[in-house]
Amino acid sequence: MNKLVYSFLLALSLCACNTKKGETNSNFEDSDSDSVVNFKDSIAGIIEEQTVPKSADELFDDFIYGFMSSKKMQRQRIAFPLEVDEYGKTKTIEESEWKIDRLYKNQEFYTVLYDKVNDCSVEKDTSIYHAVVEWIYLNENRVKKYDFNRGKNGEWKLTKIIYERMSKNVNTDFLSFYQKFATDSAFMRAHLETPLEFISVDEETGEDIKGTLTADQWFDLQPEMPNGRISNVIYGQQYKNPNQKILFMRGLANGMMLSFKFKKIGGDWKLVSFVN
Repeated sequence: MNKLVYSFLLALSLCACNTKKGETNSNFEDSDSDSVVNFKDSIAGIIEEQTVPKSADELFDDFIYGFMSSKKMQRQRIAFPLEVDEYGKTKTIEESEWKIDRLYKNQEFYTVLYDKVNDCSVEKDTSIYHAVVEWIYLNENRVKKYDFNRGKNGEWKLTKIIYERMSKNVNTDFLSFYQKFATDSAFMRAHLETPLEFISVDEETGEDIKGTLTADQWFDLQPEMPNGRISNVIYGQQYKNPNQKILFMRGLANGMMLSFKFKKIGGDWKLVSFVN
Protein backbone atom coordinates (compact mmCIF):
# COMPACT_ATOMS: atom_id res chain seq x y z
CA MET A 1 0.00 0.00 0.00
CA ASN A 2 2.79 2.46 0.90
CA LYS A 3 4.45 1.87 -2.49
CA LEU A 4 1.21 2.59 -4.28
CA VAL A 5 0.62 5.77 -2.34
CA TYR A 6 4.22 6.88 -2.81
CA SER A 7 4.04 6.21 -6.56
CA PHE A 8 0.83 8.17 -6.73
CA LEU A 9 2.40 11.20 -5.09
CA LEU A 10 5.63 10.91 -7.05
CA ALA A 11 3.80 10.78 -10.35
CA LEU A 12 2.02 14.00 -9.52
CA SER A 13 5.25 15.61 -8.22
CA LEU A 14 3.46 16.51 -5.02
CA CYS A 15 3.92 15.69 -1.38
CA ALA A 16 1.63 14.51 1.38
CA CYS A 17 0.25 17.17 3.71
CA ASN A 18 -0.88 17.37 7.29
CA THR A 19 -4.31 18.49 8.40
CA LYS A 20 -3.35 22.14 8.71
CA LYS A 21 -2.82 24.14 5.56
CA GLY A 22 0.79 25.10 5.09
CA GLU A 23 2.25 22.21 7.09
CA THR A 24 3.87 19.87 4.60
CA ASN A 25 6.02 16.75 4.56
CA SER A 26 8.66 16.10 1.91
CA ASN A 27 7.92 12.38 2.20
CA PHE A 28 6.26 9.86 4.48
CA GLU A 29 9.34 9.41 6.69
CA ASP A 30 10.50 12.98 7.32
CA SER A 31 11.71 14.46 10.59
CA ASP A 32 8.36 15.98 11.53
CA SER A 33 6.67 12.61 11.13
CA ASP A 34 9.37 10.93 13.20
CA SER A 35 8.90 13.46 15.99
CA VAL A 36 5.21 12.61 16.18
CA VAL A 37 5.94 8.90 16.37
CA ASN A 38 8.76 9.39 18.88
CA PHE A 39 6.50 11.53 21.07
CA LYS A 40 3.80 8.86 21.05
CA ASP A 41 6.29 6.08 21.67
CA SER A 42 7.78 8.02 24.56
CA ILE A 43 4.32 8.27 26.12
CA ALA A 44 3.90 4.51 25.76
CA GLY A 45 7.34 3.91 27.28
CA ILE A 46 6.71 6.15 30.28
CA ILE A 47 3.33 4.55 30.84
CA GLU A 48 4.80 1.05 30.79
CA GLU A 49 7.37 1.95 33.43
CA GLN A 50 5.46 4.14 35.86
CA THR A 51 2.24 6.00 36.62
CA VAL A 52 0.33 7.32 33.61
CA PRO A 53 1.09 11.06 33.23
CA LYS A 54 -1.87 13.43 33.17
CA SER A 55 -0.76 14.67 29.76
CA ALA A 56 -1.68 11.27 28.32
CA ASP A 57 -5.36 12.02 28.99
CA GLU A 58 -5.57 15.53 27.55
CA LEU A 59 -6.28 14.41 23.99
CA PHE A 60 -8.11 11.19 23.21
CA ASP A 61 -5.61 10.41 20.43
CA ASP A 62 -2.74 10.47 22.93
CA PHE A 63 -4.66 8.33 25.39
CA ILE A 64 -5.71 5.72 22.85
CA TYR A 65 -2.16 5.39 21.55
CA GLY A 66 -0.94 4.63 25.07
CA PHE A 67 -3.90 2.31 25.65
CA MET A 68 -3.03 0.33 22.52
CA SER A 69 0.70 0.27 23.26
CA SER A 70 0.94 -0.53 26.96
CA LYS A 71 -0.36 -3.70 28.62
CA LYS A 72 -0.08 -2.04 32.02
CA MET A 73 -2.03 1.04 31.02
CA GLN A 74 -4.67 -1.00 29.24
CA ARG A 75 -5.47 -3.02 32.33
CA GLN A 76 -5.51 0.12 34.45
CA ARG A 77 -7.90 1.84 32.09
CA ILE A 78 -10.63 -0.77 31.76
CA ALA A 79 -13.66 -0.73 34.04
CA PHE A 80 -13.67 -4.37 35.17
CA PRO A 81 -15.81 -6.38 35.12
CA LEU A 82 -16.17 -5.04 31.59
CA GLU A 83 -19.68 -5.07 30.17
CA VAL A 84 -20.01 -6.62 26.72
CA ASP A 85 -23.19 -6.31 24.66
CA GLU A 86 -23.06 -8.91 21.90
CA TYR A 87 -26.00 -8.38 19.56
CA GLY A 88 -28.31 -7.69 22.49
CA LYS A 89 -26.97 -10.34 24.85
CA THR A 90 -25.01 -9.02 27.82
CA LYS A 91 -22.04 -10.61 29.55
CA THR A 92 -18.99 -9.42 31.46
CA ILE A 93 -15.24 -9.95 31.18
CA GLU A 94 -13.17 -10.18 34.36
CA GLU A 95 -9.67 -8.75 34.51
CA SER A 96 -8.19 -12.25 34.69
CA GLU A 97 -9.90 -13.09 31.38
CA TRP A 98 -8.76 -10.01 29.49
CA LYS A 99 -6.24 -10.31 26.67
CA ILE A 100 -4.32 -7.31 25.40
CA ASP A 101 -6.12 -5.63 22.49
CA ARG A 102 -3.87 -3.62 20.19
CA LEU A 103 -6.81 -2.12 18.27
CA TYR A 104 -5.22 -0.44 15.22
CA LYS A 105 -1.73 -0.04 16.76
CA ASN A 106 -0.17 -2.57 14.37
CA GLN A 107 -1.88 -1.17 11.27
CA GLU A 108 -0.06 1.00 8.74
CA PHE A 109 -2.91 3.50 8.96
CA TYR A 110 -6.30 4.09 10.51
CA THR A 111 -9.42 5.68 9.06
CA VAL A 112 -11.93 8.20 10.41
CA LEU A 113 -15.28 9.28 8.96
CA TYR A 114 -16.66 12.83 9.03
CA ASP A 115 -19.50 14.68 7.38
CA LYS A 116 -17.35 17.75 6.71
CA VAL A 117 -13.73 18.84 7.08
CA ASN A 118 -14.44 21.36 9.84
CA ASP A 119 -15.56 18.52 12.09
CA CYS A 120 -11.89 17.50 12.43
CA SER A 121 -11.43 20.21 15.08
CA VAL A 122 -13.10 17.93 17.63
CA GLU A 123 -9.93 15.81 17.67
CA LYS A 124 -8.10 18.62 19.48
CA ASP A 125 -10.90 19.27 21.96
CA THR A 126 -9.60 18.56 25.47
CA SER A 127 -13.08 18.88 26.99
CA ILE A 128 -14.68 15.81 25.36
CA TYR A 129 -15.70 13.10 27.82
CA HIS A 130 -16.96 10.34 25.54
CA ALA A 131 -15.38 8.66 22.50
CA VAL A 132 -15.94 5.48 20.52
CA VAL A 133 -13.50 3.42 18.48
CA GLU A 134 -15.19 1.27 15.84
CA TRP A 135 -13.93 -1.73 13.95
CA ILE A 136 -16.17 -1.95 10.90
CA TYR A 137 -16.15 -5.39 9.28
CA LEU A 138 -17.47 -4.47 5.85
CA ASN A 139 -17.44 -8.01 4.46
CA GLU A 140 -19.28 -9.38 7.48
CA ASN A 141 -21.76 -6.51 7.91
CA ARG A 142 -20.94 -6.06 11.57
CA VAL A 143 -19.35 -3.48 13.86
CA LYS A 144 -17.36 -3.80 17.08
CA LYS A 145 -17.50 -0.66 19.21
CA TYR A 146 -15.21 0.26 22.11
CA ASP A 147 -16.97 2.74 24.38
CA PHE A 148 -14.65 5.09 26.29
CA ASN A 149 -15.66 7.58 28.96
CA ARG A 150 -13.69 10.21 30.83
CA GLY A 151 -14.27 10.31 34.57
CA LYS A 152 -14.35 13.27 36.93
CA ASN A 153 -10.66 12.69 37.64
CA GLY A 154 -9.94 13.30 33.95
CA GLU A 155 -8.95 9.72 33.19
CA TRP A 156 -10.19 7.87 30.12
CA LYS A 157 -11.46 4.33 30.61
CA LEU A 158 -12.94 1.62 28.42
CA THR A 159 -16.38 1.05 29.91
CA LYS A 160 -18.16 -1.17 27.40
CA ILE A 161 -17.76 -3.20 24.21
CA ILE A 162 -20.69 -3.46 21.82
CA TYR A 163 -21.17 -5.79 18.87
CA GLU A 164 -23.90 -4.82 16.43
CA ARG A 165 -25.04 -5.40 12.88
CA MET A 166 -23.82 -2.82 10.40
CA SER A 167 -27.44 -2.12 9.51
CA LYS A 168 -27.78 -0.39 12.91
CA ASN A 169 -24.81 1.90 12.33
CA VAL A 170 -25.59 5.53 11.57
CA ASN A 171 -23.35 5.33 8.48
CA THR A 172 -24.69 2.03 7.18
CA ASP A 173 -25.84 3.40 3.80
CA PHE A 174 -22.42 4.83 3.00
CA LEU A 175 -20.53 1.83 4.39
CA SER A 176 -22.48 -0.63 2.26
CA PHE A 177 -21.67 1.46 -0.82
CA TYR A 178 -18.05 1.96 0.14
CA GLN A 179 -17.10 -1.71 0.43
CA LYS A 180 -18.19 -2.32 -3.16
CA PHE A 181 -16.55 0.90 -4.32
CA ALA A 182 -13.21 -0.11 -2.79
CA THR A 183 -13.16 -3.63 -4.24
CA ASP A 184 -14.99 -3.52 -7.59
CA SER A 185 -13.22 -1.48 -10.29
CA ALA A 186 -16.24 -1.37 -12.62
CA PHE A 187 -18.44 -0.16 -9.77
CA MET A 188 -15.77 2.37 -8.80
CA ARG A 189 -15.60 3.78 -12.33
CA ALA A 190 -19.38 4.16 -12.40
CA HIS A 191 -19.24 6.10 -9.12
CA LEU A 192 -16.51 8.60 -9.94
CA GLU A 193 -17.50 12.20 -10.48
CA THR A 194 -15.53 13.26 -13.54
CA PRO A 195 -13.50 15.27 -13.77
CA LEU A 196 -12.47 14.34 -10.22
CA GLU A 197 -11.28 17.22 -8.06
CA PHE A 198 -7.71 16.83 -6.80
CA ILE A 199 -6.15 19.01 -4.08
CA SER A 200 -2.67 19.01 -2.59
CA VAL A 201 -0.31 21.53 -1.00
CA ASP A 202 2.74 23.09 -2.60
CA GLU A 203 5.81 22.02 -0.62
CA GLU A 204 7.57 25.38 -0.92
CA THR A 205 4.74 27.90 -0.63
CA GLY A 206 2.20 26.02 1.46
CA GLU A 207 -0.49 27.06 -1.00
CA ASP A 208 -3.21 24.73 -2.22
CA ILE A 209 -2.64 23.10 -5.58
CA LYS A 210 -5.92 22.29 -7.28
CA GLY A 211 -6.49 20.23 -10.36
CA THR A 212 -8.66 17.52 -11.83
CA LEU A 213 -8.25 13.89 -12.82
CA THR A 214 -10.01 11.91 -15.51
CA ALA A 215 -11.30 8.45 -14.64
CA ASP A 216 -8.35 6.86 -16.45
CA GLN A 217 -5.86 9.05 -14.57
CA TRP A 218 -7.46 8.05 -11.29
CA PHE A 219 -7.14 4.35 -12.07
CA ASP A 220 -3.53 4.81 -13.19
CA LEU A 221 -2.51 6.61 -10.02
CA GLN A 222 -5.02 5.78 -7.29
CA PRO A 223 -3.81 4.66 -3.85
CA GLU A 224 -5.07 1.38 -2.48
CA MET A 225 -8.44 1.97 -0.86
CA PRO A 226 -8.97 0.60 2.67
CA ASN A 227 -11.40 -2.31 2.58
CA GLY A 228 -12.52 -5.42 4.43
CA ARG A 229 -12.06 -4.04 7.93
CA ILE A 230 -11.74 -0.32 8.56
CA SER A 231 -11.60 1.76 11.70
CA ASN A 232 -13.55 4.82 12.76
CA VAL A 233 -12.94 7.05 15.75
CA ILE A 234 -15.91 9.03 17.03
CA TYR A 235 -14.53 11.91 19.06
CA GLY A 236 -17.89 13.60 19.24
CA GLN A 237 -18.53 14.45 15.60
CA GLN A 238 -22.17 14.28 14.59
CA TYR A 239 -23.38 12.44 11.49
CA LYS A 240 -26.25 14.64 10.39
CA ASN A 241 -25.67 14.82 6.64
CA PRO A 242 -26.79 11.57 4.98
CA ASN A 243 -25.57 12.83 1.60
CA GLN A 244 -21.88 13.53 2.27
CA LYS A 245 -19.03 11.62 3.92
CA ILE A 246 -15.29 12.26 4.08
CA LEU A 247 -13.01 9.30 4.72
CA PHE A 248 -9.66 10.26 6.23
CA MET A 249 -6.76 7.83 5.95
CA ARG A 250 -3.91 8.55 8.37
CA GLY A 251 -0.56 6.86 8.83
CA LEU A 252 0.45 5.75 12.30
CA ALA A 253 4.21 5.59 11.71
CA ASN A 254 4.51 8.51 9.27
CA GLY A 255 2.88 11.76 8.25
CA MET A 256 0.63 10.24 5.62
CA MET A 257 -2.72 11.96 5.25
CA LEU A 258 -5.23 11.25 2.51
CA SER A 259 -8.91 12.10 2.33
CA PHE A 260 -11.71 11.07 0.02
CA LYS A 261 -14.92 13.09 -0.22
CA PHE A 262 -18.08 11.30 -1.29
CA LYS A 263 -21.43 12.88 -2.12
CA LYS A 264 -24.81 11.50 -3.03
CA ILE A 265 -25.72 12.82 -6.46
CA GLY A 266 -29.03 11.83 -7.98
CA GLY A 267 -29.43 9.17 -5.31
CA ASP A 268 -26.02 7.56 -5.99
CA TRP A 269 -22.83 7.91 -3.96
CA LYS A 270 -19.88 9.30 -5.93
CA LEU A 271 -16.27 10.13 -5.14
CA VAL A 272 -16.05 13.85 -5.88
CA SER A 273 -12.73 14.92 -4.38
CA PHE A 274 -9.34 13.52 -3.39
CA VAL A 275 -6.95 15.40 -1.08
CA ASN A 276 -3.43 14.52 -0.02
